[in-house]
Amino acid sequence: LTNNITATNLYGPPAANRNYEMTLTLNRKNFNVKKFNTYNFNIEVNEEIPFESVVREGTTDGEGKAEETFSLGDYSGIGLLQGHMFSTVFDESGRPVNRLQNFTVATQDVFFGLKYTESWVDTRSQLQFPVIAVDKKGNSIGATATIQVVRNTWETVIRRSGGSYYYDSEKRSIIVSEKNISVPVGGTAFTYTPVNSGSYEIRVKSAGSDNYVCNRFWAYGWNDTQTNSFEVSNEGEVEITLNKEKYAVGEDAEVLFSTPFEGKILVTVERDKVMNFYYLNTQNKAASLKIPVTDEDLPNVYVTATAIRELKENSIPLVVARGFVPLMVEKSSNKIPVTITASESVRSKTKQTITVKSAPYSEITIAVVDEGILQLKNFLTPDPYGYFYGKRALEVSDYDLYPYIFPELSNSKSSTGGDMAEMSKRLNPVTAKRVTLMAKWSGILKTDANGIAKYTFDIPQFNGSLRIMAVSYKDKSFGSSEKIMKVADPVVITTSLPRFASPGDTLTVPVTLANTTKTNSSAIATISVTGPLQLVGMTKISSTLKPNAEQQVIFKIVAKKEIGVASVTVSVSGLNETFTDKTEIGVRPSSPLQKKTDAGVIKGGESISINLNSDFITSSANAKLIISKSPLVQFSKNLSYLIQYPYGCVEQTTSTAFPQIYFSDITKALGETKLATRYNPNYNVQQAINKLLSMQLYDGALSYWLGGDYESWWGSVYAAHFLFEARKAGYDVDKNVLDRLMGYIQAKNKSYETETYWYYSSTNNLEYRLIASEEIIYGMYVLALYGKYDYTTMNYYKANSSLLSVSEKYLLATTYALAGNNISYLSILPKVYAGEWAINSFDGSYYSGIRDEALALNALIEVEPDNAQVGIMAKHLSQELKNRDWLNTQEAAFSFLALGKIARRSTLSNATANVTVNGISVGNFSGEDLVIKTGIVNQNVKVNVSGTGSLYYFWEMEGISKSGTFKPEDKYMQVRKTFLDRNGKPIYGNTFSQNDLVVVKITVQSVDYKNNIENVAITDLLPAGFEIENPRVGAVPELSWIKDNTTPDYLDIRDDRINFFTTVYHEPKNFYYVVRAVSKGKFVLGPVSADAMYNADYHSINGGGFVTVK
Repeated sequence: LTNNITATNLYGPPAANRNYEMTLTLNRKNFNVKKFNTYNFNIEVNEEIPFESVVREGTTDGEGKAEETFSLGDYSGIGLLQGHMFSTVFDESGRPVNRLQNFTVATQDVFFGLKYTESWVDTRSQLQFPVIAVDKKGNSIGATATIQVVRNTWETVIRRSGGSYYYDSEKRSIIVSEKNISVPVGGTAFTYTPVNSGSYEIRVKSAGSDNYVCNRFWAYGWNDTQTNSFEVSNEGEVEITLNKEKYAVGEDAEVLFSTPFEGKILVTVERDKVMNFYYLNTQNKAASLKIPVTDEDLPNVYVTATAIRELKENSIPLVVARGFVPLMVEKSSNKIPVTITASESVRSKTKQTITVKSAPYSEITIAVVDEGILQLKNFLTPDPYGYFYGKRALEVSDYDLYPYIFPELSNSKSSTGGDMAEMSKRLNPVTAKRVTLMAKWSGILKTDANGIAKYTFDIPQFNGSLRIMAVSYKDKSFGSSEKIMKVADPVVITTSLPRFASPGDTLTVPVTLANTTKTNSSAIATISVTGPLQLVGMTKISSTLKPNAEQQVIFKIVAKKEIGVASVTVSVSGLNETFTDKTEIGVRPSSPLQKKTDAGVIKGGESISINLNSDFITSSANAKLIISKSPLVQFSKNLSYLIQYPYGCVEQTTSTAFPQIYFSDITKALGETKLATRYNPNYNVQQAINKLLSMQLYDGALSYWLGGDYESWWGSVYAAHFLFEARKAGYDVDKNVLDRLMGYIQAKNKSYETETYWYYSSTNNLEYRLIASEEIIYGMYVLALYGKYDYTTMNYYKANSSLLSVSEKYLLATTYALAGNNISYLSILPKVYAGEWAINSFDGSYYSGIRDEALALNALIEVEPDNAQVGIMAKHLSQELKNRDWLNTQEAAFSFLALGKIARRSTLSNATANVTVNGISVGNFSGEDLVIKTGIVNQNVKVNVSGTGSLYYFWEMEGISKSGTFKPEDKYMQVRKTFLDRNGKPIYGNTFSQNDLVVVKITVQSVDYKNNIENVAITDLLPAGFEIENPRVGAVPELSWIKDNTTPDYLDIRDDRINFFTTVYHEPKNFYYVVRAVSKGKFVLGPVSADAMYNADYHSINGGGFVTVK
């Protein structure tokens, strides 16, 4: 097999002297012949056939071409092989551009086919099995075949395992007939009469071959059945054949029905409803029907058939058969022809006009987009005609009475139809370059009486191909078209930079200069930088630019010990012009952003010194000091952390948005008057509402992840509480969705489920007991807020209070209060929140001591804000919060809600304060919250308080250590990173060649911890020289050696990191993903880290260093 590739730059010249890879893979493919579509040609083999991938590497020639020859191996008698030739050419920046070519290989000259026949037959009846022989092109030929009849039986045996016995079934195949037959052109038939009931196979093969084509059937006779014959299946298939692939409105569709038995057929025409129905009687197991095609049938309907046979004594136990087929309908007048007139080749920084011709007075839109951007996602030009008149799904479900009339017969619903195309894996034709994104849209235009519309636009600094896409609409008619426009300056500059950089990186920067003219020219390339970058070595290089060819010059850049946005500008003087190319690049830290916080209370007449010195990188360091008379200021850190929490499951989404409902009421208490504007809480809340509504499943519950299919009980109750409060606050919440959610909660409350509850007792002993699931008690409280009272469940738990934790007693009591039953409220409400303190749970309701007390306090404030316990619980909760360096999202959310409500009721204080740095005043507090954000980084700050009462302070610092170091640590879990080559061998020394394919293996496991650790996030920081090529390794053929890859619960991919979400066990879990060594240089390698999202005590961080790409 010879594979030829031709690589061309989008702006014209050939991609000469570029590295390439060609990967050949083979696997088996089914053989089908259209004119013999009722025959089975699929060959079954007795053992697995190994296929190995072959990889070739090289460099394209001066015309961007390359050729490689492959040997396909010695495969024989296994039918067709599907070949995949995956060709990769690396562009001037080292990034891969891929193309996939599929082909077929025939491993034999003759293919035998067996016609599909009835699956169920009577014993002692002669059967005919048509046989055909064809060549690899599907033409009928003459050949000699070996025919075998095999009967399968199942023998029940007793096996022993681990000291116990169990039953098992063994399949035994017996050849009951074998003969050679001559198959002439046009085929022949083989006859056989089954004597015993059971499962049979008809096998056809070439003489001497172990591989065969096989059809299976089941024979049944009342007196011919043995105990090992078979397990009866009770549903057959109706074959439906249409006389055309598509129909025009006004035609008749001629439909032929073939059934496995004689009987009656119910035929329906359906889509979103039953549009028509017919009853037919079969004759010779067939029936036909003409169906008129109307406008109502656009774009398609489904013809379904249910065949029913009369149940007679001694007949085979097959009484119903089903089938369906889509009937496609089109109407030519619904498609508008669209033509685009535009220049085929232009320069950048010019004005262009596009002319589109469509139907007169039609509405059109025109988009002009960089082809490179579109190819990233294999984006196709929009086709509204194909969308509105494309195949629609069958939305009708069928039901029948057979399971009730004949309870021994099983019956399943018929398929609903529908197709799903799967794009070839790893097919990423163009990797996005760091250039100005080119995307223009005309808005809605209207054509004139001649069907003409024009659109004028400016092309910015850009070189490449633009796709012009026009979409037209008029009444019920649609159309679209596309055209390519090449944009190329006389000299095209391509600056090859990584997607990001880290402080301390050394970048080798190749700059490719492409002369798109036919004129030879000398040129001078000059480079300059801004931001946290520094040039090393030459800044000007002279070169000669040959016609329609490329020349490369190389510069070197070092990233400073700072973070921020930088830019690289290359100017080229040549061809009597000056050309420029500017690229922005972010310099990001190679270690996580660190935060330090503290808070406290200062009484009147006292002072305190706050040390804000650190070794943080100057550009990354920020500090903030807040002085306030509200105790809420102590928990400002929790709100900021909560808003910025990066994960997006149902619990995180709710926790992030819940406090923001009340955000505008308490921003002043936080000393952040601009915080609401910065974060736009109203927008955040509404977006969270929309996201949660889109997570609703069929039963009213919410899924754990967006797009997931498994429900989250706690997440549904938690989100329902938030959605109710949001709706009450005036946000747009669909009442129907909320009603369905409340209905789900009501139904779940009837389960009376329990859970194991771990807590520290009053004697500080770790204990556990069974309690009512927190979802039930919290769910009753949320239902009561909504005005729904589940008195039966409420009374059950009132009578079984031993099943309640202390926080659940508060929730049940306040549920009765909301229902107006004050007597029950007072009798259930504990006198004090004490006696137990929950440990942190990693799943279920994610209970914890702080979360539970905050939830109880919220409920108490809701029904009786002046209760004496409110102050005591608030004080205790405040102390717990102050002593914790980290809170999970629900602890922060419920604590903020409860203490925020209390803050609004706090009394005034007349205390004042003066804040100084090195004896110089930087701020004064006189009643309004004081927020200081400048002049305090790396300083000692002194706060002096005067007057009566107390003031509260909170400070925080964030930044990246100048040294870039971190403390490697394994607390309760361990995560490690290993680099492997494409064959699975470890790579040592962290030195790579450009274009190397690198497999990154992440291994995680719990350490000295017997229980599973739920909801763990693993983050791996990439060096700037690497880029993720394909994180789903199952799609990479050459990585078939990976046998222990774990599928994460959720996967998040970014330019500079990859995140896996999973549950960690004591046994190691392995995750793999693939990167390319793209950019040359020496790069800082960040660590890999893992942490339990709901408890930062469980974490691991390891690795780091440098990698070199040569």
